[in-house]
Amino acid sequence: ELLRVASAGGERVGHALLAAVSGLSPDELTRVLRPAVTANTLLTEADDYVFRHALIREAVHEDLLPGEHGRLHARFARAIDADRSLVPPDRAQIEMAHHWYAAHDVTWALASAWQAAADAGQALAHAERLALVERVLELWDQVPDAAERIGASHSEVLEEAVEAAYDAGEVERGT
Repeated sequence: ELLRVASAGGERVGHALLAAVSGLSPDELTRVLRPAVTANTLLTEADDYVFRHALIREAVHEDLLPGEHGRLHARFARAIDADRSLVPPDRAQIEMAHHWYAAHDVTWALASAWQAAADAGQALAHAERLALVERVLELWDQVPDAAERIGASHSEVLEEAVEAAYDAGEVERGT
């Protein structure tokens, strides 16, 4: 069961984040995960867990039922929002954008993708910024009050997309 939770965390999930999402204490989490680490299904790297093979993680993640999939990703997003120190510095908004999108919560996915795009731009992560602005455009029509939620009009988002494409070296995509 815990491997299923971990699979929703992505390629690398921290011990504290997994504890927060699973509801287990850090000691209980260690006890429950020890067999997976001993069996080499999970590897430990610093304070993180990584599936030994990406295909194992993908198989476990693909086995999640639709409702379970959405609930797990929403739990990750809420845990990160409650304590941003659970993820590496400057990754909280980007991680939340991913999890809200995977949870199919279009309102929160839109708002967090817009904020994450701004964070990515400040970090000079141009390709990531472009992908996030494209996600905002993808979700725009699904959120009735999108402009109010993000504080920008559709034309401002389009301008941001053009600028992000240019900065990412994807000039054709920005035209």
